[in-house]
Amino acid sequence: MTYAKNGPSTSTAAQRKATGAHYTPQDLAAFLASQIVGALHLDDKPKSIRILDPAVGDGELLNALLSELPASVLRRAIVDGFDTDSVALSAAIERLSRTFPAVSFSLSNADFLAVGEKH
Repeated sequence: MTYAKNGPSTSTAAQRKATGAHYTPQDLAAFLASQIVGALHLDDKPKSIRILDPAVGDGELLNALLSELPASVLRRAIVDGFDTDSVALSAAIERLSRTFPAVSFSLSNADFLAVGEKH
């Protein structure tokens, strides 16, 4: 699967419009990731760091965030994520697992806002 600037190449503009999908541009993802990591107190050496992305999309924001983490923190990262677009989520899983093989991922094809309603 290839990646376009607006999401996986298999997602059409009509599909994105119908679902309200918006993919984070690479430059914005890099900026947000640097701001998030800069605001964390990583000197405190947490045993693990949990990351939740309620709308994974093609994984651009997670990719940028994980790329910003120091290696000592990255290997203790646990990532949970959700997305209703199975094509985008599959692309994200493939991309993130290949790029960050030591990270624990739990990415689900589900609506994050509806997950708690089932319990």
